Amino acid sequence: MLRSPDRDSNLDLPFLGSQVQHEISTLANYYAIEAAHNKELNKKLWKKEAGNMKSMEVLGLPSLWEYLTFQGYRR
Repeated sequence: MLRSPDRDSNLDLPFLGSQVQHEISTLANYYAIEAAHNKELNKKLWKKEAGNMKSMEVLGLPSLWEYLTFQGYRR
């Protein structure tokens, strides 16, 4: 059976041009930096929330986990 080139599933794709490789690399670096920034921001937010939870406990309010458990939340 003869195959036509446009239907061959094992075509050798050309290598990406240097401009495309540069753009992909730039985007990858950008997203890596953003991910690291978001991780640090999330750490700060979690610390702040943990402090808020401690304040709630001092006031005699239930912790978030106690509240969720009371509402029927299960892991």
